[in-house]
Amino acid sequence: MAFKKRACLKRCVQRAFNIRSMNSSPLKRHFCMETKLKLHPQHHHKPQEEGPLIIDGKKLANNVLQNIPSYVTHFEQCYHRQPGLAVILIKYKNESMVYTQLKSKKAVQLGIASYDYYFEESEVSKQSLIELITQLNADNRIDGILLQLPLPPSLAPYSNEIM
Repeated sequence: MAFKKRACLKRCVQRAFNIRSMNSSPLKRHFCMETKLKLHPQHHHKPQEEGPLIIDGKKLANNVLQNIPSYVTHFEQCYHRQPGLAVILIKYKNESMVYTQLKSKKAVQLGIASYDYYFEESEVSKQSLIELITQLNADNRIDGILLQLPLPPSLAPYSNEIM
């Protein structure tokens, strides 16, 4: 079952980003996004001489966002459940709170279940955060974990251990 799950997930990723091959090195092969941004073979090992490549981030983001519902549907067909995202925030900066709330809201709009874990800095220790992440990794409803950085000063020295 794990192999089948991995193969289905690989196909979802390949479709999401229109990747032609996930086994080859990016230096040997190129892939393009569905927005028709392409790295042409003649430019693989040297910069383009025509000037800088300008990428319209909003257009690219909108294109990706339009395609996500079909990938969510494919995921649901493979696993017979909704994909899930766990969002962990230790309240430290107001900007981080707004950012994680927007990510959770967008996930729900796209058909992805969002599980939010918000803590005050005083409520979380290194050990309790590691235990939560371990539990989320074992939870079959969770397919991705967003740990909002930066961690507060009390946990920052342990960032490598926690992640």
